Amino acid sequence: MWTRTTERRRGLLTGFAALLCACGGGGDGGVGGGGLDSAMGGTPAPTGDAGGQAAAVDGTASPTVDALDPTPDGGAADSSQTPPDASAPFWPLSHPVDDVCAVDLRPGEAVVFAEGFARGSEGIAAGPDALYVSSPRAGEIRRVLPDGTSLPFVTLPDALGLAFLSDGRLAVADIGATNDPGVPDGGVWLVDPDGTATKIVSGLDTLLVSDDFDTRVWHVRLDGEVAPALSAVPSPNGMALNLARTHLWVVSTFTPDGEVSLYPLGEDGLPIEAMGTVVARGGGAITQDGVALDAHDQLYVARNVAGVIARHPPEEPETPALLKPNGMRTPASLAFGRAPGFDPCSLYVTELFGTRIWRVAMGAAGAPLP
Repeated sequence: MWTRTTERRRGLLTGFAALLCACGGGGDGGVGGGGLDSAMGGTPAPTGDAGGQAAAVDGTASPTVDALDPTPDGGAADSSQTPPDASAPFWPLSHPVDDVCAVDLRPGEAVVFAEGFARGSEGIAAGPDALYVSSPRAGEIRRVLPDGTSLPFVTLPDALGLAFLSDGRLAVADIGATNDPGVPDGGVWLVDPDGTATKIVSGLDTLLVSDDFDTRVWHVRLDGEVAPALSAVPSPNGMALNLARTHLWVVSTFTPDGEVSLYPLGEDGLPIEAMGTVVARGGGAITQDGVALDAHDQLYVARNVAGVIARHPPEEPETPALLKPNGMRTPASLAFGRAPGFDPCSLYVTELFGTRIWRVAMGAAGAPLP
């Protein structure tokens, strides 16, 4: 049953998926998260040392490929002597490099794209003109231009997850001022292109909102009605729809197993909880966060404590490829480039406790928007 709310919803709203989804009669389908290509979310990760390793599906240590030093044993790999070659990826691809990809970076290569986020960054969304990045500890959302310049967009002190609606408005998940799972002060905002922010009060589209201090994923209509879409997901965070818009990916954050789960969608466009399946387990101490989907139906997951980006192929999601960019701190949220001047085959990555936005070439274009 729907519950009407004009105040901030209980709990910590951390991420988005399936904006404009065909949920309960609203919308027209979409890929989850910031910019509709990655489900945003996450909360400050617990401190700890992952030992520079990523956990394999069975929980054992697995070698990672370093984006600036591709040899697992730490051997030298100097790419400065020859031009980048898109045919020589730093990590293996299951397909040829997509034709639309920029050629200045090899797949798997990472560079700093923007700097100056002194208090960290969280959500990221690819807008029609720029990247939009939230910094909850700085209390703002900023526009990042193709040359890496960042400009203030709107002041929202507790903004985390970001995603664009089809009408150009930006949806923002608000963690709440307390950052306390016991205090009901999370919320959802809509921001107009001119930076005017309002709480959700009207509209026809719907979205899904995750809460990694809870077990529920919320179905939120833009007229303010809220109901659980899923009720028993351990620490749900990043979410995305598959290319066919038939299944919802959900990753778990603060769990011992680091689950990646897949839920089929019903005729109403909402996930069917009873038919959900855990398809991969990353192990503990990785704190999975934001996700993105590419045009080959591959799921990318930011593991922020481990400092790793995992790529899960749709046919064998239990065996992800792992990429650990040198120098990247606590990757939080992921978005493929969309606007002119951005590489459509690169993930743009925020740092939860760092100061930079990274660009990581993937060799695959982001999933098309509906």
